[in-house]
Amino acid sequence: MKKIILFIPLILLAGCSTPQPKVGLENVGKEVVVSSMNDESMPSWVKRSSEKSLYEDDGNVIAISMNILPNDTRIDAGFKIGELNAKAAMAKALESHVEYFAQVADEGFGLGDQTIRTITTETAKITASNMRPGRRYYQRIAVTDDTGTPRTEIRLWTEITISKEEFRKSMVNAARKASGKPAFSEAFAHQVDRNFEKLVNGNESKPNERAPAKNEEQ
Repeated sequence: MKKIILFIPLILLAGCSTPQPKVGLENVGKEVVVSSMNDESMPSWVKRSSEKSLYEDDGNVIAISMNILPNDTRIDAGFKIGELNAKAAMAKALESHVEYFAQVADEGFGLGDQTIRTITTETAKITASNMRPGRRYYQRIAVTDDTGTPRTEIRLWTEITISKEEFRKSMVNAARKASGKPAFSEAFAHQVDRNFEKLVNGNESKPNERAPAKNEEQ
């Protein structure tokens, strides 16, 4: 009986001390599509999102977000997250442009920094609230991390959209509401119209167009 009692722990110790080989190191960095939405291959609009997250297409302004989520995330919840992130991306993309438009348009009006910030915030908020859900797509991807451990993750692409005309109106109406000065909103609208294509097609450079003075003919 004593021999048996002593022998068992020796076997266990030997088993515990055996080094475990790392599994899957040859697959580090590799990705395999396990499944996709409706078993479809990646559509062209998703591929385009890798180039720019905000662009204009067929009379609409489109923002796209890509999110990587755990495999146990519900797809409908994932798309909700994607919509919120796309709206946040839209607001961020707008802010620097709108602030610049407002600063240039403010020449001769003296609204001040606080009003300019309010115009920028209101414009981003109003425009984002008017965005509607667009196309959606997801893939489940099997990946291997740098330790050789495999895992599956969900990648979702979510589109939100608004017509170019609604997009412009949202910006101009926000400026009018925040400034309380019709003449200023006209100068702001002039900036929007002059630089609209740069804005909606993802050009990050700031415009050089100067607003007309408030007494200058349009």
